[in-house]
Amino acid sequence: MAFTNPIALPSHGTQPALTLTRVSTGPNSSQFLDLANGTSLTIEHSKPSDLGVKSERHYLRYSQAKDVTLPSGAVVKQTASVSVAVSIPPHGWTTAEKQDLYYSAVVLMSDADFLPADLIGFAI
Repeated sequence: MAFTNPIALPSHGTQPALTLTRVSTGPNSSQFLDLANGTSLTIEHSKPSDLGVKSERHYLRYSQAKDVTLPSGAVVKQTASVSVAVSIPPHGWTTAEKQDLYYSAVVLMSDADFLPADLIGFAI
């Protein structure tokens, strides 16, 4: 099953609406970009049969680059990103259990009492 192309994301807070267009596809990965907003999405998958990989791994990285003015007055491009990695042993987990593990993390990250202030504020 492939992701739609392009991927449309609605605006949220300070983020504008985005249209992420697929710019590359490999056997186990894809990259999407919205050049107008400096935003990228990378999706990668690996299986236990891949060289050196001991578990099934699914990785998503969402990044945004922007010009930032430093205290010195210099303007530089900086990138912020959010990554999610799902890593599951090769045996003993059903598809439903894998999906439920992922959805539990999504629910936790969507909880207004948990993010963004606590996590980004270095709460432990």
